[in-house]
Amino acid sequence: MLCASRDFFRSKDHKNNLAEITAIFDEKNPLKLKILSKIAVYLSNVVEDGYIERLMKAKFPGSISIGIQLNNIKQVEIMPSLKDMVDNEYQLMSIIANLLLQYVKIGRIENDDELENEYTEILTDCLQTLDFAIDETNPKERFSAINHLLVYCWSFIKPLLDEIDEDKNTSDDNSCENSFSENKADEIMSELENELFSSSEMSKNMHTIGLEAEESEISDDEQERMKREQTEIENMISSDDGMVTFDNEYISRIVDNELENILNGFAEKKVFSALEDELSNSLINEAKQIDYGNIHKNAHVNIHRQKYLNDNEVELYNKAMLELRPVSKMLQKSVLNVIKQRQHGFTERGLYMGNRLDHTAFYRNDGKIFTKRNRPNYEIELAVGVFVDMSGSMSGERIRMAQAMALIVHDFCQSLHIPVIVYGHDSSGRDVDLYSFVEFDSVDGSDKYRLMNMRAGGCNRDGCAVRYVAEKMVNRQQMNIAEQVPNRT
Repeated sequence: MLCASRDFFRSKDHKNNLAEITAIFDEKNPLKLKILSKIAVYLSNVVEDGYIERLMKAKFPGSISIGIQLNNIKQVEIMPSLKDMVDNEYQLMSIIANLLLQYVKIGRIENDDELENEYTEILTDCLQTLDFAIDETNPKERFSAINHLLVYCWSFIKPLLDEIDEDKNTSDDNSCENSFSENKADEIMSELENELFSSSEMSKNMHTIGLEAEESEISDDEQERMKREQTEIENMISSDDGMVTFDNEYISRIVDNELENILNGFAEKKVFSALEDELSNSLINEAKQIDYGNIHKNAHVNIHRQKYLNDNEVELYNKAMLELRPVSKMLQKSVLNVIKQRQHGFTERGLYMGNRLDHTAFYRNDGKIFTKRNRPNYEIELAVGVFVDMSGSMSGERIRMAQAMALIVHDFCQSLHIPVIVYGHDSSGRDVDLYSFVEFDSVDGSDKYRLMNMRAGGCNRDGCAVRYVAEKMVNRQQMNIAEQVPNRT
């Protein structure tokens, strides 16, 4: 069964594609289903490659991440470009599938000739879905994305399945009909296997080129490059009693690189520290400029913002978001639909008053028989402020639920490029303590981890705290998010 619903696809072509795919399933032709399954499995492997490599690079941001990226670049180098595949008359589906693999590997396709054709047009929809899929932790959602890719690429898949029917019609002997069709299906499968690239196959090819290929099959330039690399490796290492050791020059180079990384890390932290100090001073000055009214005239507002983060906060955040991110994803989908409706215009039905009568609602007895057409509105201005009571009454489950809410709203806003701030507050008598967790313009991009330090305690002085955050929201220059929101499929 396809997880994609007909209502999900707005394009008429996509709806027709889904209907035709569903018909193939209803037809239950094993040969057609075999070819369709082959393509779906390949697309699934492409998505899983991207998903796993993204996790690996996030978990091991050092040499392992760099190694993965370098390996991907090397792999794509041995793949043909879009022009090469077109010139060599690859299967249509093979071309689009290989381009998707290139995109997953290096974030772009090999199209130096800047061709614009049917492949680049369909890639627009495919790449948006692919971006979503490789970032999705829920395997069910990733499989659903595969179904969407099949729908988008159907114009390339359908000709392969039509060949089965054409081959069947050319057979005059009904007894040979199945044999002809099976041979044709095997031929199509074989051609796909030869034209579809995979990570494992590319790695094998790289190994063959580097270590096992005959010298006659390698260009002079490639042989010279391989000899230089071999000489460099031999100079770097030496063997002593069967033990492999690195020479002093190599060790010195490694040490220099590590020292450079450490110094760069210190420099980066120093810059972020200075920027955080500047941000904190700016927040304090803002607090002093606000008129809190006579009732809070003698109140002293303290702004607290965590300057340094640690690995524990990052680990706690990632663990919490495993459960909370699906909620954020669900909210994103619903809000995206509303935004798209407003951008493209929509019709409200079931109104007591309106511009025109809805003849399909004349049967109603409640008077809701009018409709109203809302014109497109491309200027959708929005900013979000989250304000959390952190007084003693919020201890226990309450503060944990408030923290979960803040995490979801922040992830939701970040994903849709909506400006967001998150503040907490409590009080110790006359003083009002405000905690800046997330700012509109984050300095280090790590504000989400600061949310893990939300705690309950003390008293509260709501009026003064609300005035401060309200002033920040009013003074925030709103953004037109219609152009910011990604057009996810």
